[in-house]
Amino acid sequence: MKKIFFFLPFVLVVLLSFAYASNHKTSNFVKGEVIVKLKENNNADVLGVEKEKVRKIIPTNKKLDMGLDRLYLVKVNDVKSAIRSLEKNPGIEYAEPNYIVKIAVIPNDPYFSNLYGLHNIGQTGGTVDADIDAPESWDTQTGSSNVVVAVIDTGVDYNHEDLSTNMWTNTNEIPNNGIDDDNNTFVDDYLGWDFINNDNNPIDDHGHGTHVSGTIGAVANNGIGVAGVSWNVKIMPLKFLGADGFGTTANAVSAVQYATTMNVHIMSNSWGGGDYSQALRDAIEAANQAGILFVAASGNSGVNTDVTPNYPSAYDNENIVAVAATDHNDTLVYFSNYGAVSVDLAAPGVSILSTVPQGLCSFCDASGYKSLSGTSMATPHVSGAAALIKAQYGATHLQIKTRLLRGVDSIVSLQDKIVSEGRLNVFSSLENDSIAPAAITDLTAVDKSFNSITLNWTATGEDGSSGTASAYELRYSTSSISDANWDTAVKATNLPKPKSPDSSESFKVSGLSSSTTYYFAIKAIDNVGNAGTISNIATETTTSSAVFFYDDFESDVGWTANGLWHLENSKYYSLSTSWTYNKGAPTYDYDTGTSNSGALTSPSIDLTSKSSASLRFQDYYETEASTDWDQRWVQVSLNNGPFTNLAQLYGEPMNSWHQHEIDLASYAGNVIQFRFFFDSIDSFYNNYWGWSIDDFTILTDAASINNPPVANAGPDQIVADSDGSGNETVTLNGSASYDPDGTIIGYEWKEGTTLLGTSSIITTSLPVGTHSIQLKVTDNLGVSGSDFVSVAVTDKVTITRAQYKASNKEILVEAVSTKPDAVLTLLGYGQMTKQLSKWVYRKKNVADPGQTVTVTSSYGGSATANVKHI
Repeated sequence: MKKIFFFLPFVLVVLLSFAYASNHKTSNFVKGEVIVKLKENNNADVLGVEKEKVRKIIPTNKKLDMGLDRLYLVKVNDVKSAIRSLEKNPGIEYAEPNYIVKIAVIPNDPYFSNLYGLHNIGQTGGTVDADIDAPESWDTQTGSSNVVVAVIDTGVDYNHEDLSTNMWTNTNEIPNNGIDDDNNTFVDDYLGWDFINNDNNPIDDHGHGTHVSGTIGAVANNGIGVAGVSWNVKIMPLKFLGADGFGTTANAVSAVQYATTMNVHIMSNSWGGGDYSQALRDAIEAANQAGILFVAASGNSGVNTDVTPNYPSAYDNENIVAVAATDHNDTLVYFSNYGAVSVDLAAPGVSILSTVPQGLCSFCDASGYKSLSGTSMATPHVSGAAALIKAQYGATHLQIKTRLLRGVDSIVSLQDKIVSEGRLNVFSSLENDSIAPAAITDLTAVDKSFNSITLNWTATGEDGSSGTASAYELRYSTSSISDANWDTAVKATNLPKPKSPDSSESFKVSGLSSSTTYYFAIKAIDNVGNAGTISNIATETTTSSAVFFYDDFESDVGWTANGLWHLENSKYYSLSTSWTYNKGAPTYDYDTGTSNSGALTSPSIDLTSKSSASLRFQDYYETEASTDWDQRWVQVSLNNGPFTNLAQLYGEPMNSWHQHEIDLASYAGNVIQFRFFFDSIDSFYNNYWGWSIDDFTILTDAASINNPPVANAGPDQIVADSDGSGNETVTLNGSASYDPDGTIIGYEWKEGTTLLGTSSIITTSLPVGTHSIQLKVTDNLGVSGSDFVSVAVTDKVTITRAQYKASNKEILVEAVSTKPDAVLTLLGYGQMTKQLSKWVYRKKNVADPGQTVTVTSSYGGSATANVKHI
């Protein structure tokens, strides 16, 4: 049975110099190569391919964090089919393409020579002080040769006049003796490593890496060229991008792991591209566990990376600092990616003058210096600033990140665009501040719903109770919170920036479970990361939830489908069918011979009376592993407007059902529609099951659900026309009606469009016939319920003559009805004959009827009379 309840109620893809025009992205990968991670206790034999087609990405026999020692690069004939086959191998953890990545730069005036990004006095026509306050910071710290920054890029011109003094050398390696002196599996890696040519000469044959290095740490006070953010630092050149500016994920993983093994402090990454790579994310996580900061360009596509993620900057590793670009007016540059969750801070990235090689290469210049633009140029400003903080305080990588984000200058163009809403200010980030903000003492829960609790508090200061704090850290748990378990409690995100002391603050914590008690605590944090003591503990219980709309997809009522969407009974979560995107029997796949897509659209759902809601559904999928090839989107339309992306589904295991729940707080109060959109992107390898959806549910507060009143019109009635007038007075009783959560304030009895009465009990006259009467009851919130009662008014039948003549065995019965069109029947004998106004039954040679006869009417009436025997 159909059940629908509707209660009223960057370069890893990105860092490209263009913006995507749609949700679809096309990522390049190395043809004929696949990255494979083996499960523990397996070796390369499990791959089942010739040994010459397999090599370790990290050439070591040691166990590495995140299992990076089990990563292999495998030569294959066809990437997609190989991945599909490898994913079924029980000895393999995952298989993915070897994506191509690239630099994140936009060339500009090669002769521009003013370093406004470090010190802006309006020399380029921009806004004075739209800079990172480098000269001010140099009064505090100019860097340390003990701090190592790995520049993972196109290599570095380590002989450059402005860089050579600050180049890293491997003091544990004797150069050019052909021996791996430090036992790190790399022979003669005295200057770094070239992962493209697999040799020990990471010289820059493009220019990008040298430009980045100059911004980080060009030598200052040497009477030539430019000055880096950190005057004293050691730059480790790790070359994995070639002379054309392109490289691969496999070599990026190798470079990141090398830097991790060599215990650098900071990795600077002005590149990106390709799809999500688990191997690269794992390598960055290994760096995180080793205490290394990973600074990454957000990309040059001009897109919101919260919606269209770009990598590596958009990975969720906590050691990543994703950098956007601003210009000399402190404006977010048109090409810069942004993201209120995925991009951390901005730095100058337009017309940045820095070092380049003097030879012949893409970014080479005879002068040794060149101006370039891009998030590539913004990123090394942050890397250099991180090096200064490390030199000054010996801080951990996460403490450095905190100082960087808390020390920004707030910029209007960055509000609601990036996490910190500001541009790098290294001087503020270097501040020597040991005074923490005062504790918040009045944290209070002031409102709640089934999935959220709103908190209020009063702002304290940055230094005790003075100044304005830089951030809040709010934690919550289902058990009490203290300093001892602070880090294990859930950390709330997207908190407001602190206001001035004594200001009122408010924040709604969403995504909570219904009917659950939560504990909340908060700390204020200053610009260098000093945290105030823990606040008082606020406690509140969420309300219960109720189903506002539910569809188990046992029929297609209300839904619109195109493409391959159809109701499918061979795979479902509950009952017997689901909405599924594939061709159905007999192949059960979505291979149409060409790329294909389709949308499943819900009916309109009216949330105008709701202040909170969430979407819950079950999904099952079997597709190609990469979202470059097959994509599953949940989209939403607001008040009949265009559909926009609400969530992209990816990452959960295939071949099983998964429950998804999406908070709809920002959509409550409107009429909305949902759309499940599948896109195969291409025409290859579409012989998988596809995508199934079941049990679509909208939840809201139980208290906000007004259950309709229940109407009860009483039992069906049969009444007789007692006086022969053709009408009869009947009583209709709706007093058994009730409202489960309110009060009935209105009754309405109708036959068709004719109003019969407006009380719970009414008396009315009805003509002979059968009547269907509706009782509609309305509650105090205007919600109605209905019931029907059948009332049959029967006609009056009168027998005017009844006799039986024994001599010829003849019966004669005559009768009349108050209903002219009634048809009368002599019970036991048959239908009577109409003669003028009366009905007659006359027949000979019939049996004696006995003492009485009965006549019935087609209108329900009847009469019985004695028989006269003659």
